[in-house]
Amino acid sequence: MTQKTDGLVALISPPNDPHFVIRYDHRDTGRSTSFTKSPDDDSPVYTLNDMVNDAVGLIEHLNLEEFHLWLLGEAFSVPEDLNDDEAWIESYMSLDLALAVRPPTEAEKAESRRESEVTYRRERDSGTMWTKHNHSDASGPRWPRESLKEIRCPTVVIHAAKDQIFPMRPAEALRDDVEGATLVVLEDCGHELPHRVRHQVADTILANVKKGGARAVKGER
Repeated sequence: MTQKTDGLVALISPPNDPHFVIRYDHRDTGRSTSFTKSPDDDSPVYTLNDMVNDAVGLIEHLNLEEFHLWLLGEAFSVPEDLNDDEAWIESYMSLDLALAVRPPTEAEKAESRRESEVTYRRERDSGTMWTKHNHSDASGPRWPRESLKEIRCPTVVIHAAKDQIFPMRPAEALRDDVEGATLVVLEDCGHELPHRVRHQVADTILANVKKGGARAVKGER
């Protein structure tokens, strides 16, 4: 819950148009449950459907009748000295800042340091820093085109033009396979969420929220 979202929450929920913003740690991240298994066990501990059902369970638990989902990609690194707290924090920071296409500002460096410290200590205490590979194991063998075509809610895909981890093609495929979806490309941006693009990201999310609200007023699904 500390991955570059504090500043966005303030933009997504301004005083003149407030929203309830709920953030949670996926399984095997942050303070959520870590799922360990034997090193010689190649079978996945859970599937992507299980992770989707976690979100559904949270929605049902909170009795939410209307909601908007926002998903953010992630990455992870491991330092050479596994017992050095500072090395872990520096490792988190280095990965975070290394994926920037422009030199980070002093404010962005300070933010990265603060969030890296919080994230590391949470994951060290919960054990999830060792089990993130379960996310990769959970990925399905094929693109879920049939499931994507069942989506009927307003959808926007936001992707960085210079993302070093995820190419543009999956973002384009999401746009093409979800009916009515749009794709917004963050120019001159890598696998990051720098301060300079946050207003654009927030405006894009809020515009999509309004689409959903308009459809709800009309009684559409």
